[in-house]
Amino acid sequence: MKRVAVILAAGTGSRMGNLSHIPKSLIRIPKINKCTLEMNIDNLIDNGVDKIIIITGYKSAMICDFIDRKYKNHNITCIYNPFYEEYGCEYSLSLSIHLLSDITNKDQLLILEADTVMNPYYVWSILNHQNDLSYSPDGYLKVLGRDYHFLNDKKSVLVVSSNKLVTVVGSRFVYDSNHESVTKLVHDNERKLCESMQVWLLTGNSLLSLINKLKCYCFGVHKADNPKYLKRDGLFSLNEVASEVGITPVIVSGLDWYNLNTADDLVEIGGKVNWIR
Repeated sequence: MKRVAVILAAGTGSRMGNLSHIPKSLIRIPKINKCTLEMNIDNLIDNGVDKIIIITGYKSAMICDFIDRKYKNHNITCIYNPFYEEYGCEYSLSLSIHLLSDITNKDQLLILEADTVMNPYYVWSILNHQNDLSYSPDGYLKVLGRDYHFLNDKKSVLVVSSNKLVTVVGSRFVYDSNHESVTKLVHDNERKLCESMQVWLLTGNSLLSLINKLKCYCFGVHKADNPKYLKRDGLFSLNEVASEVGITPVIVSGLDWYNLNTADDLVEIGGKVNWIR
């Protein structure tokens, strides 16, 4: 079994104000002297991930230079997304298929965003979480999450289920790209399961299904006469897989996870994080 990770790091970080002259994932967290990209890579290496793919876009050369200097002896590859402003992270994710040709349904694919920082134990939890579905040929789509009571209504990704009894059937990711209210997008017959910590794990036929969907999207995205390919968000293909197999939440306790969105977040993250090695 191979463990492969895709880190999405193409965004412009436009909400970072005067710090947006560098990629958001390279901004160093106060008192830690590490950037979020570095912390995520260290977590993945420590948890036995064999290959890491980083999708870059904005200020790509700075990220690639950082990887060359810091991780030249590791199996890490950067892929440049030249359309990071036009198509968003769904297209970024689809570009990873060019380095996933050898992946099988026995492998694990971990997808995460570069601007998050979390306790290393959380990464271990989702990679080693076991349940009955782990032995199904269909595999699983797991999401690392925390209690939905912690969600920020304007920026969180929410995991909900349309099945009142079985949480892994009829599940979906809910995200408000307008940053107004994610809970307004939840249907009356759905219940909240957890807040997504923007880490997804796939294996089995679910993994192969995602790759096939990303191939179709990647090769069709430039067909201007087909509007279904335009402005997809990064959860589109994941939600399609979720409709087939459902979502298995791996809920961790504690608050050791942060999503870096604005310059103000640096103060909170730098003052509270004490679990980075």
